[in-house]
Amino acid sequence: MGYWLAVVSLWVILACSPSSTAAGPTPRPGADNSSVTSPTKGETTNPAVPMAMDATLSALTKISAASLLGKVDPSAAPQPLILADQHFYQDPGGLDQAFLTIIVKNPNQDWGFSSVPFTVAIYDKVGNSLIQPINEDLGPLFPGQTAAFRNPYHLSEKSEVGKIDVQLGKPTANQPGKQNLPLSVDRVKLVEHSDYRAVTGIIKNSLKDDIHLINAEALAYDANGKLISAGGGIPIDFIPGNGQIAVEVRLETSEKPARLDLMPRLVGYSQIEPLSDEVKDIHITGIGVRLGPANTADYTAIFENRSQKQLYSGLEYRFAVYAEDGSVIAAQGSTANILFPNDRLAVLGTMQLPGDARVARADVQFNYPETAAQEQSDNKALKLTANPLTASPDATISADTENEYYNNIVGTISNSLDQDIKGATVIVVAYDDQGKIISSTRQYIDISAKGSAELKASMDKTPTKPVRVVLFPSWDGE
Repeated sequence: MGYWLAVVSLWVILACSPSSTAAGPTPRPGADNSSVTSPTKGETTNPAVPMAMDATLSALTKISAASLLGKVDPSAAPQPLILADQHFYQDPGGLDQAFLTIIVKNPNQDWGFSSVPFTVAIYDKVGNSLIQPINEDLGPLFPGQTAAFRNPYHLSEKSEVGKIDVQLGKPTANQPGKQNLPLSVDRVKLVEHSDYRAVTGIIKNSLKDDIHLINAEALAYDANGKLISAGGGIPIDFIPGNGQIAVEVRLETSEKPARLDLMPRLVGYSQIEPLSDEVKDIHITGIGVRLGPANTADYTAIFENRSQKQLYSGLEYRFAVYAEDGSVIAAQGSTANILFPNDRLAVLGTMQLPGDARVARADVQFNYPETAAQEQSDNKALKLTANPLTASPDATISADTENEYYNNIVGTISNSLDQDIKGATVIVVAYDDQGKIISSTRQYIDISAKGSAELKASMDKTPTKPVRVVLFPSWDGE
C-alpha cells in the first residue's frame, strides 16, 4: 500500500485579482503544481491555492498490530487494568440506541496486552435489561497506554437508559519491553459549527511502516473533569509510516467542553504494512481547493495510473484543510471509482467549515488498494484492461445566456462496451490559462452499447476565466 501527500498553501486575494502562485514543497517527479479559484458573486473571499505534491510508497505485505507487542506470556502477573471512566449518550429522538464510551488505563509501563475483553450490560430506569450482555474487546493495549472505546448498542425496546454496567475480563498479557503505542496526537482543537461541535487533530505514526485501519475517539470534559461527550469509534483507513493524518470527529452533544482529548488506538483489525519502493504507478497530477458559499470548501484531485496493466479499485483518499497555526479545520475521507491502466481519474467533494474558518493550506493523501480482492471479484469492470469510457478532447465552455452566474459545458462521452452503461460519473474540470484547476462539477450520464452521448453540464462562474475544460468519465462496473 502506498501513500501520496499533496500539500496546498492558500491565501486570500481580492475577488478581481488573477490567480497567484506561491512556492511549496519541491514536487517529486511526475507531480504537477496546480491552483484553484473560488467563490462566485455574493461570496466574500477569493482564495488562490498553489500546491505541490510529495509521496511515500509502501508494499502490500501485512502483519497484525498485535505482533508489535511480542509473544503472549500465560504466566504474566502484571498490575490489573483500570476502568478509568465511562459515559453513555442517548439521542432523545432515538431511544432504541445508546452510545457507550469507556476509558481503560494500563498502569504497567512494561507489559502490553494483545486482547482486553470486557462485557457490557444495559438496563432501564427500573433495572430491566435492554440488551443481552455483550462481549467486547478493546484490542491491543500498549504499555502505559490509556485508550477509549466507543460503540453504539441497539436496545430491545425504546426506553431511557438508567445504567450501563461494564466489567473488564482477563486480558492477554504479552512479554514486556517490545513496543510502546506508535500513535500520538497534535493540535487537538474544538471546531464549532452552527448545529454541532467536532474535535479535530493530527495523528502521527512513529513507525517507519504504514498502518492500515485505526480508531480515534474524541472526548470532551466539563470544568470539573467530568466526561460529558464523546465521538468516534469509526475506523480511519490509513496513516503513513513516519507520517501523519488529519482527523475530524463529531461530538455527540452541543454542550461546550472545558477540555478535550483525542485518543487514537490500534485495534484487532489494524495492520502494519512494511515500506517498499516497488509500487509507483499512481501519481497526483492536479489538485484544487475552492471556498464556496455557506461555509464550504470544494476540492478536486486528479489521479493518474501510469501502469500499462494494473487497475486499482477502492482507492481511498483523505482531504484536509488547515488554519494558519497548523490546526485542522476539517478533514474528509472517501473512496474513488476504478482507476484503469494508463488512465486518469478525477474526484471531488465538499467539506463543511465552521463559520470563523480561515483556511491557510490543505493536503490530500491516498493509499494503494489491494489487488488480490479485485482479481477474485465478479465485477466485470475489474476484468477490463482499459476504461471503456472516453471523452471528446474538444469539450467547450461558454457563458450561460440565461444565468450570468453559470457557464455551460458541452462534450461527448463514448462507450466501447457491447452493453449499455447507466449512471456513469463524469467529473468536469475547468482550467485557467496557466493550467491551474479553477472549478469542477459532477454529472451523470447514460451511454448505449458501442455508442456515444452528449454531455451537458452547468458550472459556477469564477473570477478567473476558464480557457479549457476536461471531462473525466469513470465507471464502477455496477
